[in-house]
Amino acid sequence: QHSVAWHGISNFPFSTQNRHRLLALFMVFCGSGFSIPFLMVRHHLKK
Repeated sequence: QHSVAWHGISNFPFSTQNRHRLLALFMVFCGSGFSIPFLMVRHHLKK
């Protein structure tokens, strides 16, 4: 069984206690960066 102990790490600027909140923040952070080129193309095509 593979287990990662996040409780000993305290140098993150966010809380890692709630896994679902951490997942949501990770998805927003990565999703916003990934969507920027697509939003730029959409903006230029709608001009």
